[in-house]
Amino acid sequence: MTFTRSVSGLSNYKYFFSSDITLYVEGRLNVEHPAEDPSRPDTKFYQALCSKYLNGRSVKVKLVGNRKNALDYHKKIVGSKIDNSLVIIDRDFDGITLSDLEKPKLILTCGYSWENDFWTEELLLYTLSSVTANDHNAVDYAKPRIRRTLNRLAKLSVANAAMHIDGKTLFKSNGKSKGIAISPSLSFPLSSKECKRLAKLIPSMCPAMSGVQQLASRNISHRLIQGHLLEFVALKILAYAFSSSSGTSIGNTTILMNVALSSFERDPGYFVTDEVDKYYKREFRRAI
Repeated sequence: MTFTRSVSGLSNYKYFFSSDITLYVEGRLNVEHPAEDPSRPDTKFYQALCSKYLNGRSVKVKLVGNRKNALDYHKKIVGSKIDNSLVIIDRDFDGITLSDLEKPKLILTCGYSWENDFWTEELLLYTLSSVTANDHNAVDYAKPRIRRTLNRLAKLSVANAAMHIDGKTLFKSNGKSKGIAISPSLSFPLSSKECKRLAKLIPSMCPAMSGVQQLASRNISHRLIQGHLLEFVALKILAYAFSSSSGTSIGNTTILMNVALSSFERDPGYFVTDEVDKYYKREFRRAI
């Protein structure tokens, strides 16, 4: 049994890494055991989040792979009553397709995944303003387009949640498209034509799928959008607004991500929504 997976190993992480709390989160791994990678966006997000809600306690973030791996760690932590460890997993469609997981030492993201809680409108527009030297025209261009796109995407995500009951998805990734066409030059980057195309992909729904659709329809919000998809469409609009402002095409969105992360790390409380703020205040108190 390795240090990372043994009960004694888990409980001694606190001392081994000179931290008050070890936080285990979902995250892709290239190695077999939990990895610490402070350069990754998800690690930076969780470090910043903990700096706000854990009252100055030092935290080490460990990436453990998929949700099953994270829940395996949670089982060991709770079963052995390890008081210096915590697990955070993506919500996915929990609360809609499945019952909410509410357990000690376990927190679900407020939105579908950490990207939903990170990429708020406030942070998106602040990032664009920063990279365009406060070009108000660029911000004014992007703001309504981001809102229109995410509102339409949230409605489509209701059907996507229902389709997951049958192991299907509405947004079939195809290379860089993520299964959806976004045209940032349009007033509605997610066009009516594209919405109609996607609507035709929605299958006839069995009773279970219809029940999920009805439940999700009661509270349509950006929380329903798959996080990687929300990030993709929002950054595509920002990249177009940046290029229009500067006259320079942006090769990839890494610069936007880096600026956003730096801003968020400095003051996460400024960027999270009131809903997300209240949620994590409550959940960190409850889980710890």
